[in-house]
Amino acid sequence: MRILFYIKKMNIIRKILQAKIDNIIQLSEVVRSVPHDPTVGALREQYLSEFLRGIIPDTVSITSGFIVDSFGRISPQLDLIVTKKGLLPLVAMKDGLSVVPVESAILVAEIKSNLTTKNLEQVKHQNNEISRLVPTLQEMDRHVHFIIPTIIMSYDTEIATKTTREWMDQNANTQAFCILKKYTYFRTDSGVRFFENGQKEKQHYGTLAFITMFHRALNYLAAQRNFEPVFDKYLI
Repeated sequence: MRILFYIKKMNIIRKILQAKIDNIIQLSEVVRSVPHDPTVGALREQYLSEFLRGIIPDTVSITSGFIVDSFGRISPQLDLIVTKKGLLPLVAMKDGLSVVPVESAILVAEIKSNLTTKNLEQVKHQNNEISRLVPTLQEMDRHVHFIIPTIIMSYDTEIATKTTREWMDQNANTQAFCILKKYTYFRTDSGVRFFENGQKEKQHYGTLAFITMFHRALNYLAAQRNFEPVFDKYLI
């Protein structure tokens, strides 16, 4: 009993992450005093992006920019692209933007200050364009099931939870919604699960559940990229 109590009391990782989430919320509320809505939105999105960068496993990295294939197709500009290290190289452009070969991309994240239905239409368009990209391995094996899922992370939203759930049902490439101030939806093998902040008497429970499942999903997706892509298709 004493050992169990000690372990629970010393769960410093949870406390640190809860403090980081608190900090994002506090900063996001403070910047509301800035009399320029685009700046407020950009700052909030920056806080969320930095938070995601801090919770990814060592086997992957995060950049922003475009995903391309060797046939000349290119995605719209994407907020965050998670790539597996050690596959094809990213080509840096400027201001943190990169061109990412589709073989290296394992997940896309759309980051918003306040999620709207217009944003959802944007994500749907992005998913459609990403699904058109063809990795070089498909020339060797047409039976490979190649999907780059999307997560949506937002500081807040006025969209009803019923609407976001229905949207996930209709858009299978979307892996998760994480609304920092409210809740998380995450797609699993057994269906879409719902986690609400305050659930189980844990501060930021919904976001903590998102972190756990996001980390697990990245490890799984990285492990699935166990093929050897062909870089010369892009060059010669």
